[in-house]
Amino acid sequence: MPTYRLEPIEDFLREQSWQYSLLKAACWVKAPDEVRARLALAAATVVPAESVGIMESPWLSPVLTMCIEDSSAVQVEPEIAISVIGVAQAWTVPADAGIPTNGEG
Repeated sequence: MPTYRLEPIEDFLREQSWQYSLLKAACWVKAPDEVRARLALAAATVVPAESVGIMESPWLSPVLTMCIEDSSAVQVEPEIAISVIGVAQAWTVPADAGIPTNGEG
C-alpha cells in the first residue's frame, strides 16, 4: 500500500477552511489511494464541534493541500497512523470515522 505525503500549500494557509483542522503541517498517510489518504487525514484532524463536518476540512481540497505518493523511508501503519513532522502528537483515525482500518473497503 502506498504512502502519501500531504502538506498545506503555504499561499492558502489563511483560507477559512483551515479553522476546521487541528493540523497545519506536513504529514504522511498510508492508504490505497489519494482520496482515502485525504479522507483519513481529514477525519483524524477535524476540529471537534457539532457544526463542523469532515467535508469542510482543507485536507480534502487539492487547491489548499498537496498530496503526492512518497516512497521515502517513513514508516506508517495502513490508514490508521499518520506521521506528522514537527508536531509532538500522533494522529489516528477515529473509530467512528467510517474509514476501514483493517484493509477492507
